[in-house]
Amino acid sequence: MRTSDFDYHLPPRAIAEPPARRDRSRMLVLDRTSGKMDHRMVRDLPEFLSSGDVLVVNDTKVFRARLHGTIDDRAVEILLVRPVQDSSPSPSHGEGEREGERRGSQWVVLGKPGKRFRVGATVVLGKLRGIVRAREEDGTLRIVFDRSVTQIIAYANRIGEIPTPPYIAGGVQKLSDYQTTYARHVGSVAAPTAGFHLTPQLLASLRTKGVHLARVTLHVGLGTF
Repeated sequence: MRTSDFDYHLPPRAIAEPPARRDRSRMLVLDRTSGKMDHRMVRDLPEFLSSGDVLVVNDTKVFRARLHGTIDDRAVEILLVRPVQDSSPSPSHGEGEREGERRGSQWVVLGKPGKRFRVGATVVLGKLRGIVRAREEDGTLRIVFDRSVTQIIAYANRIGEIPTPPYIAGGVQKLSDYQTTYARHVGSVAAPTAGFHLTPQLLASLRTKGVHLARVTLHVGLGTF
C-alpha cells in the first residue's frame, strides 16, 4: 500500500475558514426518529441537549512541536510526536552521565530530510541537543535529548512552530488560535478541532441547563498527519 493511494484533489474553496465567532460554525442535526436533517449553528446546541445529558470534551493541549535545527551544520526539521515513558539516559558523558539519566528524555519524532538522521547523529536545536538512537520501521525516530520532557516542551513553546496541517495557508501564529478554550494537559501535536466551536459562553449555557461536562485527555499524535 502506498500513501499516494489516498491522494485526492481538495480545491482551496472547499477548505473551511474559521468564522469570527467559534460558535458560528455550521452544525448538521439528524433527527434519529424521522431521519430529517437540519442545518443549524453550533451556538444552537443547547436546544438539542437536556438536563442530565453529558457532553464529553478532550482537554488535551497543543504545543509548538515543530523545530528547526542542524545535523553536522546542515538544516533539518523535526516534529516532536511524544515522549517515551521509559526514557533513556541523556546523551551526557563521563561524570555527567548519571545526572543526564535524571534530566534527559527520549522522544518519538519525525525528521526531515530523513537521510540525515542516521543513528548516532547529534541534532542541534538552538540550545537543545539530542542523539538519534533508533530509526523505526514506521518512519519515526527515537531521539534522546539532554533535557527533561517538561523542559523540552517549555523550550519548544519558545522557539518552535505550531504543526498545523499543510492545507492551512500561512499556518497559525498564535497558539491560542489553535487551542480549545478548555485545554489543560499539554501533549498534542495537533488540536482536537471539533472542540474549537465550544466557547466559554456556550459551555456556561449548557451548564445552566443542567448538562454535565466530562473531561478526557486524549493526546492527538502522529495519526493526524
